[in-house]
Amino acid sequence: MNHFIRKASARERRILLIGGIIAALILFTQAVVIPAINFRQGSRTAAQAAQATLQQMRADAGMLKALQRSTPDEQVSAMALSTWIAQSANKRGIRIARIRPIDGGGLDLWLTEIPADRLHDWLLAMHDATGGEIVKLTLSTAGAGGLVDAQIAIAGGSGHVE
Repeated sequence: MNHFIRKASARERRILLIGGIIAALILFTQAVVIPAINFRQGSRTAAQAAQATLQQMRADAGMLKALQRSTPDEQVSAMALSTWIAQSANKRGIRIARIRPIDGGGLDLWLTEIPADRLHDWLLAMHDATGGEIVKLTLSTAGAGGLVDAQIAIAGGSGHVE
């Protein structure tokens, strides 16, 4: 190899030098720069996931504090309402994604992919059976066929479930 370089002209040596520099830059980019960028992106994604988990944990801690502050009657009311909701939703094929107690014996519900007319009938039946009042209702479309996703805040009724 040494013999080849000594025999090469000055122009060929420059071409080899430039080619070597380009090859070294490509190798450096592939071995150092790209892995560093990927590590940084992975770290950023992990940090965002950890932040979302922290926010969820803070929300859950607030819910637990609210339960601790609530009176035993409010807890019984929320439990009776929760039981009725779970049983009746199951009978009617309504999927409850999440259920959470709120202050005053009420509940927050997240429902997914429900026919709008079935949701309407179920909410009327819930009101008639428990006396629960809807204090907040957020609907969004969940696909074709009149399916909706719903977030509902229900103020606890009398706690008497028929």
